Amino acid sequence: MKRHFLFALAIFMSVACAQLEPALPEQEETSVESNDKIYVTIEDESTRVQLNSRLQTVWNRGDVIMSLSPGGNAYWWIFNGNTGARNGQLTKYASGSFEDPGLDKHYAVYPDSAFQGYGTVGGLPALLTSLPDVQHYEAGSYGIGSNIMIGTSDDGTEYKFRNISAFLRINLTGSKKVAGISLKGNASETMAGIYYFLVTDINNYKWYQPSNTELYLNCGDGVQLNDDPTAFYFSVMPVTFSKGITVTVYFADGTQISKSTSRTIEMERNAILPMATIATDNSSWDIIEVEHTSDTFTSPVFSGGTSLAGFIYWGDGSQTVLGNAPEEYVYWDNQPSHTVLLKTEGASAVEFPSMEGITEINFSNF
Repeated sequence: MKRHFLFALAIFMSVACAQLEPALPEQEETSVESNDKIYVTIEDESTRVQLNSRLQTVWNRGDVIMSLSPGGNAYWWIFNGNTGARNGQLTKYASGSFEDPGLDKHYAVYPDSAFQGYGTVGGLPALLTSLPDVQHYEAGSYGIGSNIMIGTSDDGTEYKFRNISAFLRINLTGSKKVAGISLKGNASETMAGIYYFLVTDINNYKWYQPSNTELYLNCGDGVQLNDDPTAFYFSVMPVTFSKGITVTVYFADGTQISKSTSRTIEMERNAILPMATIATDNSSWDIIEVEHTSDTFTSPVFSGGTSLAGFIYWGDGSQTVLGNAPEEYVYWDNQPSHTVLLKTEGASAVEFPSMEGITEINFSNF
């Protein structure tokens, strides 16, 4: 089996007074019975291939990465361990060669399909990867393969990976079935395409071949909504939405709704940004949304009604029944901010016992 990829992206572009001439390695052999293995770990707790229920790093059986080594050797590796593992070994199943642009160490890209080539910029080695404009819904996580990770190794046997992507979480409530969701920046920011970065500075990227200003989350057969918020995740490049974003939800019955915000939103690499919950149906529930940056949150006290009921959605996937007294909740997911959703019936007043860490309170649906 032999596949030719060399010069698959023979496009020229002037960058920093140098030409970036991307090329792909040529895969020369396949050996699924190889005894060659590498060990992979995650550089920090918040880097995720896919999220589990505790927002921890997990790999999926069948994940494939592609590596480039100094001297011009390329390899493809497959994870044969159990889905849900947080580290493990990958087995080599294919190899190839390329013209080494001057790599200082071994580099790997996850998923292998995201790798778009290599080259030089100003005499320095650069890698090209891509972010797809169509992603696929995964319950409680972003879609498998939609986040981009780069791994590095000094000796080519143990790689430490880190995310290139940022992540946006949208919560929906309602009674309909979601077919898909679109996300776009109100200033037409680039959302998908091929980008490159110097291997000496993988945290800073530049678009090489932008393809779309909108992302679409395909929900397959549909995701049924209910009164409890359902989370939907987008993998995006680190970007500042200078005029906010617009989210459009497409339902299986052919209807749709759009929600926009004009406030500036900064997406940070390797962090999940939770957005306010969108109620897609008319509801009798009164809703308050609280954005805060503290690692604890004290719930408010509701009053004024003869029969009070409600729920607290803490913003990390957990929820509790609203009580009669304040409740202090502690976060363990290491996220810089959370959006708490307070859903009540029968209340006419609310009092916050603590404002520590609170940056915004939305009373528009209360």
